Amino acid sequence: MKSNNKHWNQLEHHVQKALAERKTAFSIKDTNEFPLAFNTKMPNGFGYEKGHISFLFKDFTCSGLDNMQLIKNKSVKKDGKKYIHLCLDNLKVKGHYEIKSKYAPSIDIDTAGSMLNYQDESLAKMAGADSADGTKITPTEAEGYLDNAREQRTRLMNQPNGQKIMASYNEHNEVYNEVFVKSAATRTTWNAQGATAEMAKHTNDATASKNNDIIINSNDKLYAGGVTYDSNAFVQKLNIVVNTISTDPKFNPWDPNAKPNPDSKYTKASLAALSFGKAVKTTQKIDKNNPKKITGDEIPEFTSEGVYTYINDFSGTPPEATGAELENIIKQGMSGGGADEAAENNWYILNEEQRKMVRRWIHENALEQEFDKNNISQTFLEGDCYSSIDNVEVQIEIDLEAKQGTLPNIDVVLPVFEFDIDDSHWTGKIASVLRERLSHIYFIKSLIHHQIEAGIKKIVETEVVKLVQ
Repeated sequence: MKSNNKHWNQLEHHVQKALAERKTAFSIKDTNEFPLAFNTKMPNGFGYEKGHISFLFKDFTCSGLDNMQLIKNKSVKKDGKKYIHLCLDNLKVKGHYEIKSKYAPSIDIDTAGSMLNYQDESLAKMAGADSADGTKITPTEAEGYLDNAREQRTRLMNQPNGQKIMASYNEHNEVYNEVFVKSAATRTTWNAQGATAEMAKHTNDATASKNNDIIINSNDKLYAGGVTYDSNAFVQKLNIVVNTISTDPKFNPWDPNAKPNPDSKYTKASLAALSFGKAVKTTQKIDKNNPKKITGDEIPEFTSEGVYTYINDFSGTPPEATGAELENIIKQGMSGGGADEAAENNWYILNEEQRKMVRRWIHENALEQEFDKNNISQTFLEGDCYSSIDNVEVQIEIDLEAKQGTLPNIDVVLPVFEFDIDDSHWTGKIASVLRERLSHIYFIKSLIHHQIEAGIKKIVETEVVKLVQ
């Protein structure tokens, strides 16, 4: 039954008085430095032509908690519990931002004549890969692809085997994202002169079509650069496997005795990528005149329905890659040996072109990592940012029959809010790039959002709960 208004008015008065007498503004932890844009043309006279752009939020405070009001029509005692609903009319969040830049090198490698000439001209400009040369994917197309991909994911999740596949991906997706952010070799290889974008378009069309007879991975269809679906898919698998383990700062591929740490997140993600697809029976094309020379894998052709049927009907435990197999792939690339061991264990045997790719990726990643040790970011734009958040609700549930010392449940309902960033002093072409990138920093905003919720909850726990119990 609802208590009388006099009781709630007194409670509201005590809460407001207690908060007014105490410091209720709180600080928000500075964010890390996050990548914003890669290989971006810097303003004239900056000191270098292109830079990798990052940003951070710092010195944030949240104030306005001293004006906490009781929502009387939602505050009740019933069934042995007390429900207290409070409202904050307006919170003020203020802070500072810094936009930083690191020199972006251009890499052209031909080490001891053992590697292909390579000019790093297509670093992706965002944290991930774009379509680079060849087929371009428009924002409208990309959104359509994502909608279709979500539908396919939902369908996969309705199958036990599909759930296992998605669980494996979700477990390591943060590591894969880090690899794409840090490794230009990964992004450039993924672009594949536009082949990967063309494959994405074909896969989307095949899975979205009502015609279930469309072959996804036809051996007769060629994409940019003259590659088939399966041959590019294998290169991309190798790309992720090698560049993921190469990103591990504690793994040295130059050491012939180095072994990937089985507990490393990079090792686990690399092995997951290597294991992916092992359940699909493949036939390797072997040159009869040179059994060690393999030109690629033949994978059965699948329609979209065929893929789901195969996944659904698969029984048993999918074979998993081992640390020894991962070591062998690195060995094949770095020393040229390892083919005999791979053949004995039914592992992948790399052809000469694939060995060159492995060497090239490892060389490029090593150069990037070494350069980054001394490539210190410098602030070139900074300013204030702030937000005004209205109608924040705090819901407290107290079990009146609970043991003494039991903490109540506190739920902070924080509306979605935006930051106003002072960018009035930004000029030139780079300003439009930065504004566009900053409009998509949802993850960072969510971190601030979470910290505000936690800060409010802590103050309510320390200053309010003792008054309402």
